[in-house]
Amino acid sequence: MKRLENMSEPIVQLNNASFLQNADSPCQFNADCYNGGTCILETGLCACRPHTSGPLCRRVDECKDNPDMCGQFAYCQYNTKLNRAWCECNDWGKLFDPDMRDCRVPCQPRDCSPNGFCNVVFCVCEKGSSGDFCEIIDECHSKVVDCGNDTNVKCKLGSGGKAFCECEDPQQGFDYTNKVCKDCECGREARKGCEFRNGVKQCNCLPNYVQDNGECRECKCSYGSYGCKFHENGEKTCLCKKGYAQRYEECASCYCGKEVISCTFSKGGKKNCVCEEGYSVTDGHCEEETSLSVTLKVLIGIFTVILIVTLAAGLVYRMRRWSNRPTYLEWMACYWLIR
Repeated sequence: MKRLENMSEPIVQLNNASFLQNADSPCQFNADCYNGGTCILETGLCACRPHTSGPLCRRVDECKDNPDMCGQFAYCQYNTKLNRAWCECNDWGKLFDPDMRDCRVPCQPRDCSPNGFCNVVFCVCEKGSSGDFCEIIDECHSKVVDCGNDTNVKCKLGSGGKAFCECEDPQQGFDYTNKVCKDCECGREARKGCEFRNGVKQCNCLPNYVQDNGECRECKCSYGSYGCKFHENGEKTCLCKKGYAQRYEECASCYCGKEVISCTFSKGGKKNCVCEEGYSVTDGHCEEETSLSVTLKVLIGIFTVILIVTLAAGLVYRMRRWSNRPTYLEWMACYWLIR
């Protein structure tokens, strides 16, 4: 090995030319070579370690030849200690399990559930369980969901590990009460199959379609909505996002300011704002009440009280006068006396 002055790292001379890689930009230091490669003094080229190649040893052969080897949550890189490609997890708290081709949390002896055991690094799960610590139970294997004995029905796992029963015939849906497949017609706007829960058909509709009277029916409410439904009378209701409200048959922007309790539209399309205490509607927005408006409201209130008291006093006075009025006989007696 030779050293050059003013070099931060030693540059190594190797006699085996088979390690040399042609480079557009020759190396000057070992640090210029990737994946543990070594910079050669005479040529300024990198000598690559096993399973790496390319101008500066950038290429990791296993990673390029098998781009899916690390799955979805890990990336492939070269391990200089093992002299081979290795998968590193995006989550630093996890390690890559090559058997499962997934990133998992390493275990301690007591971490695993009764459905598995810790085998040095990871929990080894019994059949019908999964997860970092074998805590997820396969609902199909454990018969949490019973699909009956019909060979044309398969138990499958959906999102979150939830089991469901699927009929082999795509035109049928599974009846969870009677454990049989039944004919299922939800219209052309339905996805594959349906299901029956407590005897009620539930259609699996395409996006922007919802079930109405046993079929999938179009139900759009514009981009300001997160859902749509029909009532028994056929009336459509839009489920609008924050800052939107139903106006006619779609979700429209409904803004009354920050100090608002609710913003809605009437059937005629007029915006209605309900403001917080201390705010009132001005030009379609909730604005803070000024001292003048507060004073005016107080004066109106006082005037209203005075008016009510005055009217009540006048009514009492009239009733008393009426009660003290002479009777008919008294009037007649007075009349004859005068005559």
